Amino acid sequence: MKTKMTTNKLTSFLLAVLLCLSLCVSLSACKQDAEIPASQPADETVSSTSADEYASVWADAAYTEDTVLGEGNTTFFFEVKVGTHSVTFTVNTDETLVGAALLENGIIAGDDGPYGLYVKTVNGIFADYDVNGTYWGFYQDGEYAMNGVDATNIENGAHYEMVYSK
Repeated sequence: MKTKMTTNKLTSFLLAVLLCLSLCVSLSACKQDAEIPASQPADETVSSTSADEYASVWADAAYTEDTVLGEGNTTFFFEVKVGTHSVTFTVNTDETLVGAALLENGIIAGDDGPYGLYVKTVNGIFADYDVNGTYWGFYQDGEYAMNGVDATNIENGAHYEMVYSK
């Protein structure tokens, strides 16, 4: 009887060790899958399009250097991003809506639609989902904007972005 109890303890101990080993192996495998290498971009728009394609898109940009535009009592920052390329406009205006200030300075263009202005061109770069599967994403202070560019009130000193997306 004593031998049977010792055998049961030994079996339980070996099973516990095997379970621990298999858990360690499975956790180390998961860790490698979860990490993103530093050289791989985390932004979905960058990873879905080659750098050469972005270079050809960026070649259409009207401005490639940071620029100050307009005159007025309110100032905001408007960044245009295409892959790893970007340019920031410091916009001075007396307009109250972001879209109106950008239209006034010739930075955006588009078509009026049932949901407001459908921005197709930003800084000379064309994007139309129906034509080439791309669009301009509008962001305010790093967050996807809740309203369109033509329905967003200007906040003095705020940072707005249009991101070329696929």
